Amino acid sequence: MSAVEQQTKTFFNEIIVKSKSTISDNKTLSIAALSSSTILFYTLYKYFQNKKEQRVDSNNSQKTSTSTVKQESHELELNEDITIDRIQEITNQILKEIDNQSFQNKTNIGILLINVGTPKEATPYGLWTYLTQFLMYKRIIDTSYWFRLLLVKGMIVPFRFLKSMKHYRAVWLGNKTEKDFKTSENAPLIHNSLKIKEALKEKLIKNNNINYFIELGNRYQYPSIREGLQKLHQVDKCQHILLVPLFPQYSSATVGSFHEECFEVMKDWQVIPNLHFISSFVFYKPWIQALSDKVLKVLEEDFIQLLETNNTIDKKELPILLFSYHGLPDSHVIRGVTERTDLSFCYLTDCHKTTHLVMNHLLSLLKKQFNNDNIDLDFKTSFQSRLGPHPWLKPYTFETIREFAKLKRKVIVVSASFIADCVETNFEIALEGKEEFEEAGGDYFRTVECVNDHPLFINGLVDIVKNYENSFVTNMQ
Repeated sequence: MSAVEQQTKTFFNEIIVKSKSTISDNKTLSIAALSSSTILFYTLYKYFQNKKEQRVDSNNSQKTSTSTVKQESHELELNEDITIDRIQEITNQILKEIDNQSFQNKTNIGILLINVGTPKEATPYGLWTYLTQFLMYKRIIDTSYWFRLLLVKGMIVPFRFLKSMKHYRAVWLGNKTEKDFKTSENAPLIHNSLKIKEALKEKLIKNNNINYFIELGNRYQYPSIREGLQKLHQVDKCQHILLVPLFPQYSSATVGSFHEECFEVMKDWQVIPNLHFISSFVFYKPWIQALSDKVLKVLEEDFIQLLETNNTIDKKELPILLFSYHGLPDSHVIRGVTERTDLSFCYLTDCHKTTHLVMNHLLSLLKKQFNNDNIDLDFKTSFQSRLGPHPWLKPYTFETIREFAKLKRKVIVVSASFIADCVETNFEIALEGKEEFEEAGGDYFRTVECVNDHPLFINGLVDIVKNYENSFVTNMQ
């Protein structure tokens, strides 16, 4: 961390400490004014810092490659003068090996697992920077730049970042010390994404002349898409890069922004490797099977005796499955369908597809396992995380939860728009959702973990890589 950034963080956190007495006296406007005093300084610093980082990214990656990657015999040394004569010399060496049939065409395949992101640390500075970067992106709040700047930095972030920090701290891993809150690996999203990365790495064993390299890339904050791509490109020397979003359903705000950021990073590259973008995988069986298995395990834990009966079961005795998806403004969905009227990438449609695909597979598992064709479950689709006054996709998750509580229905919530558990699942649903349910009079509320590193899903990721390898790599060697 640079000295300037450290000074910025210290200055920012001192303001927050001085503001605590103001907050306790319910003078909310004071914290907004005190916080806003850092906006200009921070914005200018980040602008010039980002420019500097972009300039040195290439150099840093190349320096790293000299210390972490063994130079191949066909690769020029990074510190040597590169001339056409030197390139021809290496080329002649390759041609000689081809002629005597000793040449080995080694292929490196890179996999970038992409997610939206999380604060790097659960501190005032960490939440301020994360929310600012996230909400300032045009695909999140779709309005003019200057209005978005005023809205985000003048209103939303100053009033929201401390509340958001409490949410993240509630689910942050570790012993809840200040040191733990500054450890990025304790963020639930990073923790679970790393588990996916390691599980995939164990499955993708080096095959003949093919090597596999896996990186994480978050659209916002750490580890960034830029960092992941630069490493796969300049350090690992990947000839093929697969870009895999950890979101099953496409939306412009998530997967669309991932792809756009990848293009932004690569636009200045002289060498563009072979690229394979995945935009959605709603119908992908390993994903559906993994999520269905997660739901099945919860049902087996709490309703095994009821499910084992051979009689017709009253659906009201069983829980209703509420499939909760991250919400979007109605306008986002309408614009997407206006561009692609076939609904192939319609977020609303994909969410409902997911619900029905999981329910169909789950019911077939239940009927087969308990030898009872009469088993049936109620289910519903809803949308969470609404922000702002504009219409968002309905029904809203919290309103639906309260309705079920008043009806005295048992509820199991399935977070079906996330692959890895994060603050939206661990806090918003598991903690806030349960609190809303119980306050409305409900007595049974459970949540289903995301698939995370479920073996069925990991095997599905392996198949994606292998299918690409067999189609575009093996036949080209």
